[in-house]
Amino acid sequence: MDQVTVELKHKVSAKTQRFSIYRKSESQYYQNEMFRTDCKKFYNLPREKNTNVQNAPSKEEKENFWKEIFGKKFQHNIGSKTSANKIPIWKKVQYLKWMSQRY
Repeated sequence: MDQVTVELKHKVSAKTQRFSIYRKSESQYYQNEMFRTDCKKFYNLPREKNTNVQNAPSKEEKENFWKEIFGKKFQHNIGSKTSANKIPIWKKVQYLKWMSQRY
């Protein structure tokens, strides 16, 4: 009797895995088809989902969160390797040419 229950559990597990794979592929097909036919609707799809927030933070918690982020002074490292002064001029010119051709 114990072996029968184990076999049934394995069968149920296999069926649920196959079903989840089917649902994922069906969802992917639907999204691909929507992208091909109506891109705007495809990109607005994530916005349509209604997310119900159960435990929203209070006003004081939100204010404290943003005060911690924007209240700190930040010193930029001007002499870093990624500074605009370290980029060769020919790369800047190439970038400007490329941007002018795009628009």
